[in-house]
Amino acid sequence: MRTPGDCARLRALGHVELLKGSTPLPLSQLERSLLARVALCPPGGSATTDSLVPWIWGDDPPSSARNRVQALVSGLRRKGGGLSLIETTKTGYRLADCVGSDYAEWRALVDAEASGADRWVALSTATDLFDGPALLNIPVTEDVHLAQETLAGERLAALEECNELALQLGEFRGLATRLTSLVQDQPFHETFAAQLMRVLAATGRQEEALRVYRDIYRRLDDELGVQPSEVLRAAHEQVLNGPVTAPARPAAPATPPPAAAPEAEPAPADTAAAPTGSAGVSQLPVPRTLPRDPSHFVGRDAETNQIRLAAASATDEAVVVAVTGLTGVGKTALAIRAARQVQERFPDGTLYADLGSNGTLDTANILGSFLRLLGVRTRAIPEDAAARTGLFRSILETRRVLTVIDNLPVVTPDVAESLEQVLPASAGSLAIVTARGMDPEVADWTSIRLRSLQIDDARTLLAALIGEERVAADPDGATALLNATGRLPLAIRLVAGRLSHRPDRRFAPMAERLCSNSGGRDALDGLRKSVQLVWERLTEDDQHAIALLAHLPLTGVSGWMPGAILHDEDAGDDLVEMLLATNLVEPVERDNECTIYRLHDLVAQFARTHHPIDDAETAAATKDLGRELLRRACSFHDSFHRRFVPAPPPMPDDDAAPLPTADVAVTRAFFRADGRAMLAVAEAVLDSTPELSWRLLVAAANAQHTFAGHSGWLDVASQVRTQLDSASTDQQLGRALLQLAEAWHRQDLRSQSREALRAAGSARKALTLLGANHAAAAADIVTAQAALSLGRRSLVEAALERAEGLLHDAADPTYAGWASTVRGVMLNDYDELGSAEHELMRTRELLADGGDRIAYATATIELARVTWRQHHLGSVNVLLTEVITLLQELDEQHLLSYALDARSEMSYQLGRDEDALHEAEVVWRRASDAQDLFLAARARRTKARALAALGRLAEAEQELRESIEECTALDRPLSVAAAMHDLSVVLSKQGEHAAAAEFRRQERAARASADLAAREEFTEAFGRELDDTADPATV
Repeated sequence: MRTPGDCARLRALGHVELLKGSTPLPLSQLERSLLARVALCPPGGSATTDSLVPWIWGDDPPSSARNRVQALVSGLRRKGGGLSLIETTKTGYRLADCVGSDYAEWRALVDAEASGADRWVALSTATDLFDGPALLNIPVTEDVHLAQETLAGERLAALEECNELALQLGEFRGLATRLTSLVQDQPFHETFAAQLMRVLAATGRQEEALRVYRDIYRRLDDELGVQPSEVLRAAHEQVLNGPVTAPARPAAPATPPPAAAPEAEPAPADTAAAPTGSAGVSQLPVPRTLPRDPSHFVGRDAETNQIRLAAASATDEAVVVAVTGLTGVGKTALAIRAARQVQERFPDGTLYADLGSNGTLDTANILGSFLRLLGVRTRAIPEDAAARTGLFRSILETRRVLTVIDNLPVVTPDVAESLEQVLPASAGSLAIVTARGMDPEVADWTSIRLRSLQIDDARTLLAALIGEERVAADPDGATALLNATGRLPLAIRLVAGRLSHRPDRRFAPMAERLCSNSGGRDALDGLRKSVQLVWERLTEDDQHAIALLAHLPLTGVSGWMPGAILHDEDAGDDLVEMLLATNLVEPVERDNECTIYRLHDLVAQFARTHHPIDDAETAAATKDLGRELLRRACSFHDSFHRRFVPAPPPMPDDDAAPLPTADVAVTRAFFRADGRAMLAVAEAVLDSTPELSWRLLVAAANAQHTFAGHSGWLDVASQVRTQLDSASTDQQLGRALLQLAEAWHRQDLRSQSREALRAAGSARKALTLLGANHAAAAADIVTAQAALSLGRRSLVEAALERAEGLLHDAADPTYAGWASTVRGVMLNDYDELGSAEHELMRTRELLADGGDRIAYATATIELARVTWRQHHLGSVNVLLTEVITLLQELDEQHLLSYALDARSEMSYQLGRDEDALHEAEVVWRRASDAQDLFLAARARRTKARALAALGRLAEAEQELRESIEECTALDRPLSVAAAMHDLSVVLSKQGEHAAAAEFRRQERAARASADLAAREEFTEAFGRELDDTADPATV
């Protein structure tokens, strides 16, 4: 049995995050907000949808807020992978049993019945769970704000009780440090000040205790005009009267005496010693020298969390964090923001040094400044640099400090060695260093590479600076302007400064001017000069290579591409390393499987302007890259799990050896990383090298849904096919294969059966004339799929016979498996269940050891449908579990939706109507997002059946009417008939018998149009009827 925390841990007492092991799961703000609300439920309780909506959206929820909540829950379940993170109850949602939360631990510890030392241990553990203010990085609605205030108050109360118990028990270790931090954070909290005075006095530091009293006395008098409370006055009396041992709070007298005014603080002697015993060190306030917190700070949650984790790990060693990035990316803002969040972990001070625009590292000057802040008088600071370093380290040996060194140019090994002189060396301290770049040889620092802001964060920053209404009035112009700035925070602030002075200025012309850089000064001149400083340090070869990358028709390159362009793999690797070290590129991860390197917009613009490349060289580099992309894609064809579209033949003049066959993971990563590049290069070389253009598209066809979306590939394919107008055999083959791929995409991924039927017919004729028999068989299989969707059985059977005749010599079982799958689906649709089962089992046997995994999965889903129609529900569960696991491993979201649809149908058959409704809602949303109109209509029918079983007849009627309209538009007569049958049952239940009879007549007509005999009863065809009550015990 799993216990809380076995699979995941939710943190809410600080930044809200969900950890799977030690790895934070990537969550949106709304998902974090929902999880936080669910985590705050009492044991055994759950969060209702009605409570979640105002919590997440406040007073302005979206019109479909309840559906949005369901979508967020579904998204969280998907992100959990195989783990159940959140569960549905009768009244709402709760965390799964195996998900632990720091809030649940907090409640258990604070509410536990204990006293004395046990109570102190419990409260100490509980208060340590907080990592700053609770419920950070989620939208702050009124409900969230109230919860934050409540938790803050409960934390302070627990701290107050914990400190009091520590005083009573004599547990003074670390207590003064913690109370000092609390008094700084809560300057008017008199109990904390009184407790600090008492612990200082109890440890022989009466003078410091009296100074605490003087400080708060003056603060209360100057800022609030009030006298100290009885608690504070009593602590003052105890300090004045001698040693303090386990004092309790005094009872308030009937008439409180006036507070004693603090005595003047004596001037410290020149030789007053610090706790370290260093001569010439005086007692000064703890240094806190960070600059003002940056205004309108947006994004950077992951990076801030990295620094917080580094601060937590500093208890065991001195940690250095390097924040690097291009000028203007927000390094200083992040360093200051994060430093303020973690400085309470470093009670002995925060030291800050800004090296300025020239970035000169003067360690002697920095050490002198730091030593003075730490209380060393100027005349006691050694002249010798090594002696200064020794004194600095001696003072900090037992202290915990945070140091920030800002605005270094590049951290090389030599610079890192020099920095060691001004950074704390002992455990318990943290240093944050910002720089434009860092040499990879500096390996023992924690590196955080800052990238441009995400577009949503950039838009939020612009709206905060110039007004939400102005940005909302021209969202497209705002996006163009933000992209022109490279989404650099400093660039956005500079542009916003100009816009705020010119309310009449429009976004688009300003964006165009920034992109063109056509003379004259603009808001980004200063940033361009910073890029120029880096550029001038590069070799001519590096400058040329970067300019060549900037001229390519790509938004980013994989790590292997520079080597292919330069015809030297080692030179390409060196170029990538240099670009990373100088932060001229940004690594962009795609789906956690691959990394693309994107030249920063300002860098690419600078390179194109200052180092132009002629068109001939750009075209040659683009063509070379296209050939290598084609070679890799064709080599990976047989290891990809979809292989319906055949691999294109080699280029006529290609003599390069193919790459070795890769495994599935490598193949999938290639297409996800480089699929977009294949489309971009195909467009770019179309006029000059059409034979390369069409081959790139055909080679990418099987995987296009993993990188471009259906419309992206189809748009480029249509453009290329139109221009293949030569009578050459090569171009005829290209047109035919592109038409085959288009037909398959329209049928399999878009449910556009009429268009697919026309395209497949044209492709089959051309491929037959060209002697491409196996490809012609593939076109026949698409014809059969489309005809089946349109209810044309005779055409299905004719197409399958032609395909099977052309495949007699095929070694690859892919097409034979697809033909068998389509035949099995046809037999199932026409109620020939025994034959359908036999055909689909034959498909699984054909493809068990090889071939197209999508054909295998499709056959498994359809076999599950045939099996539940035969009431063998145990086998159904085995089949669906197998296929869902397979599709999740392959990350095949489209077909996974069909498997989930089959599971929702099974839930309905078993009488689990609530589960069926939820599962069908998830499928409908997935289908709508993917623009799969047929699956969306099909999921509506399952939703309607579950709604009707739950007694929600009006909602069921509406869903069925919409399903009928959608299936009619798609020309799916069998689906129309099924929905009409269900609607007639729902109408009868509502007493509308005449309308029900009319829909039964229309149902018979729809079935007859698809050559399927009309039935009065659908029990055999569809299993459980709407007016049946399922009994799981009998199935």
